[in-house]
Amino acid sequence: SCCQVGKAQATIQPPVAAHLNPKDLMHSKLHIFVALIAAGSVAAAVWLQTAYDAPPCAWCILQRIILIAIAIVAAGAAIQDMQDPFRERQRTMTAPCLILGFSIAGIAAVAAQISAQHTATISCAQSLATYIVEASKLDRLWPLLFEIKGSCATASFHLAGIPLVGLSGMLFALIGYLYANYLKNRHSRG
Repeated sequence: SCCQVGKAQATIQPPVAAHLNPKDLMHSKLHIFVALIAAGSVAAAVWLQTAYDAPPCAWCILQRIILIAIAIVAAGAAIQDMQDPFRERQRTMTAPCLILGFSIAGIAAVAAQISAQHTATISCAQSLATYIVEASKLDRLWPLLFEIKGSCATASFHLAGIPLVGLSGMLFALIGYLYANYLKNRHSRG
């Protein structure tokens, strides 16, 4: 719109956000949605752990770490999209590729946990998950969130009749599907 000041006219430019493409807004919403469900699922797991005395095994903790990584990357991508909606295409692909990779890692962690549960493993003390969690030292920084307190053989909490590990697998699969679809659509737009 224009404002008249005497005979001179000044044009008021709308803020950058007004120039956003609706598809860019959808991408930001996807990142926000994924950040919220990833962080929310970790919060729910910690609540279940404390409220129902469901001690997490090493694979459970590794899945938490992966979900937190997804939440951080997705939140960062949403913030960056809002601050710089016109950035070049290569930078826009970094976060979705990372999140897709993390979701695949999450599915692998779920599969390993299910395998450990069904092979009558008494403990997952020597598992890859244990080594990763211990090497990260997150269990010492924030024990409530990252301390391994259970074994894979006994970590079989059910929510609404569905094993928690199954819900975790479905969440990783959903996130993977959303970002694979996002990348496919970004690639087809060229």
